[in-house]
Amino acid sequence: MKRLHAILAIALTALPSLPSSVEGADIVPLRRGLYVEKTISCENASNATINYFTGNSFGANCNVRSISRISQNSFHIRQVCDARGDSVRTNEIIRILNEEEFSVLNLDASGDIQAKDFRYCLRSSLPEFFRNSGEISDGNAFDCERIKITEITLPPDDRYVEILKRYAGPRSRLADWNEVKLCYKRVGEIFFRRMNLKFGSPGTPYDQVYVQRNGKRYFSPTRPYFVALHGGRLPNDWLAHDQVSNYQITLGSWPRNLKALYIIE
Repeated sequence: MKRLHAILAIALTALPSLPSSVEGADIVPLRRGLYVEKTISCENASNATINYFTGNSFGANCNVRSISRISQNSFHIRQVCDARGDSVRTNEIIRILNEEEFSVLNLDASGDIQAKDFRYCLRSSLPEFFRNSGEISDGNAFDCERIKITEITLPPDDRYVEILKRYAGPRSRLADWNEVKLCYKRVGEIFFRRMNLKFGSPGTPYDQVYVQRNGKRYFSPTRPYFVALHGGRLPNDWLAHDQVSNYQITLGSWPRNLKALYIIE
């Protein structure tokens, strides 16, 4: 462990400090919002497993004192945080894995130094305490206009990845159920009607469209997730993984050829 500290010390002193913000730019190339340790699901997050990137700091009540670039995607960041009246200093290496994932190495931790990996979670996917907290938000408000619908149907197997990217471009992905829920709660049925999707009930036609859930497409190896527009009446034989507004929309899973809701990043 001492050898690791010595190597880090040499690397850190060899690089200049960077300003904590430059003309409003974020301090690292990471999406603003809430992050949960990868070993924990978004739904089971707790204070001990959650992190919050504001754009200017890691933590809602933290201020960056110094930041140095170690490599293309790694940064040494020192912060001072207000923990209910107490001043707490942090000394960490932040490594950006991609726009929605990062790892943290606490240089002041006693014992073996171990990095923790975090991934982005929508606030709507977190426990109620975090969803309702006024101090925490998803950073930039999600733009529901980003969600589009394919004109073609996608298969229920992994061929959908290539087909979707060929249809909508290499930066396309399935829209997430949590994003769809958020948009439905904002504007109601008009969110789906603008895409010419219709609501129904048992015995009447209603639309179903593919989505993913928390970044995963499948409930089981052969059952991909989709949104069903039940209009408040759930069929007796239906397995609903989640629902909104007394089953106006539900999250189901079954293999079939369906259109999909997608986003271009």
